[in-house]
Amino acid sequence: MVALHSEQVRAVVSTENPGSPIAALRRDLTATMEGTRRELTEGLATVRALVQAQQAGHAAAQKNSNTVGKDWEDAVAEAVAGWSQASGDVVEHVGTRPAPGSSTRKTGDVLIRVMTGTHPVVIVEAKRRQKALTMRQYRDELAEARRIRRAHAALAVVPTPEGVPGPGRWARVDANSWVVAADDYGLLNLVLAVVRELALLSAAADDGESAVNAGQAKTAVGHALDLLSRFDDVTKHVSTAEGALAKVRSTADGLRASLLTQMQEATRALRPGTTEA
Repeated sequence: MVALHSEQVRAVVSTENPGSPIAALRRDLTATMEGTRRELTEGLATVRALVQAQQAGHAAAQKNSNTVGKDWEDAVAEAVAGWSQASGDVVEHVGTRPAPGSSTRKTGDVLIRVMTGTHPVVIVEAKRRQKALTMRQYRDELAEARRIRRAHAALAVVPTPEGVPGPGRWARVDANSWVVAADDYGLLNLVLAVVRELALLSAAADDGESAVNAGQAKTAVGHALDLLSRFDDVTKHVSTAEGALAKVRSTADGLRASLLTQMQEATRALRPGTTEA
């Protein structure tokens, strides 16, 4: 009797007996663990895929931003090089090269070496940002660019007037630092010419050059600044006039179309066989 009872107990607790509750529990636990493992594996794979997608998206956005910035820098360098053909100055595209005395600082994109007087340097920054910098931010950045590139004057070139601090197409942020919009090529050239003269004047003052007439040069540059302001005002008026002219042309085109329609209606009404309704 005892042996029979012992055999029954062993059958109940044995994991080898398919009908044993313990074996069934083992099967249930094993199945649950396998299911949990699969879910964890799938969840980790999903998280890994999301992380990779996010990293790829960030890298693509960064690459696109860098590409846009590089394209704008190249465009500004080309525009400055075109202007320098008339002035005879030497232009270097230095945006990817560290500044003198540094292995990392790359402030400044285009360097203009004025081939007159003591050969002063003008450094040009190509700026293309969604949010325009403030007057103070430009002042600090351009002062730093002048210091890093050992330049006498600095100019930031932005695509449109929205990037200029203030209401105009150009702004003077300190004595030797400027910002100008490049959408008007004529204005860009004028500002470059003024900044060039300021660099010459600054270099002459720094070197104590006695053979030049600094007073006369300051007077001429002052007149140039006044004319530049007037030129900017005229440009605004021209832009307004062009907008008004476009509206007049659009209205005239509309009136012409309406007139043709009425003439066609009159022609149809005068055809033989046409009766009044």
